[in-house]
Amino acid sequence: MEHVAPPRSETAAQLQILPMSASRDTPNPAQVLEISPRADGWDAFCAITCEYFAENWPAVKARSETGSPPFGAELVERYKEGRRGYLMLMFDGKPIGFANVYVQADAGKTVAYVAEFYIKAKHRRLGCGTKLFNAICQWGRIHSASEVRAEVDPSIPANRFWSTLGMSMRAESRNVYSIMVEGARNEDGGR
Repeated sequence: MEHVAPPRSETAAQLQILPMSASRDTPNPAQVLEISPRADGWDAFCAITCEYFAENWPAVKARSETGSPPFGAELVERYKEGRRGYLMLMFDGKPIGFANVYVQADAGKTVAYVAEFYIKAKHRRLGCGTKLFNAICQWGRIHSASEVRAEVDPSIPANRFWSTLGMSMRAESRNVYSIMVEGARNEDGGR
């Protein structure tokens, strides 16, 4: 799939992550940006998305004939449909993680779904994933979501991460972790 780079006219917006309670004395200096296809950070978002697919879904990456990020055109189209958020975690001006999220009605309530979530290996276990998760919860609140859900593969090490956030496996579905939006945690793991 070919990467579509629309004309640039927007800047990436930094989400103001609201603390849920007191955090550690030295907060994680990473920042979360909400990216749109027209923002200056779009190419970096597509590059880290491609990195994620290469690491976790090599067959999807291999389908890209040009080497450009897979699903580039689909990412743009999904964004245009609305109710989609592309969040990029930055450290020292470089992307170190991202989340692709969307909101949808389910059984009379609005749910924020995590389509993709990725933190580069050298930044894992440093609070970066929690910071990105808090941004997902904040984004969900802005879009009237009362719950966050993440569908995961059953046997990956990252499943422990979702549990440490207070998310629980939904009984009626396969491999879906869920938490009420107000259940976001601080970067040090506290509520």
